[in-house]
Amino acid sequence: MRMAKIVKSKSGDLCGLHRRDPPELTLNCTSIWRTVVSMETTTKKGRWSVRVTPAQDAVVRRVLEETGESLNDYIVRSTVHAAETDLADRRVFVADDAAWSELQALLDAPPVYKPELAKLLSAPSVLEQGLDDTPGRSV
Repeated sequence: MRMAKIVKSKSGDLCGLHRRDPPELTLNCTSIWRTVVSMETTTKKGRWSVRVTPAQDAVVRRVLEETGESLNDYIVRSTVHAAETDLADRRVFVADDAAWSELQALLDAPPVYKPELAKLLSAPSVLEQGLDDTPGRSV
């Protein structure tokens, strides 16, 4: 038995929740809308289909009720944030010969003296300032 409910969100996105044989749900969001990104207007045409358990669906729906955010906006925002974090946490990078040569040149270049940085690093940190003046505290 299949049931489908098409919902138009506040931002105009059409999202359909298709219930299939438990315990899975299929969530289809048609992501065709306009948004302003970096002062440019971009048309989004991609579509994702995600399968979730009823428990996962309930947690996400609760967040949506609390925040008032659309399902599509929440999924895209959360997924992009997770992807950016995963990319930033990478430990292995692949570079072609030109990029590797450029990196080696940057690493081999002599350091540039920055007087502002030297001053900042020679001063006591915010955590160290004033600790000696406070009665009952020790460093």
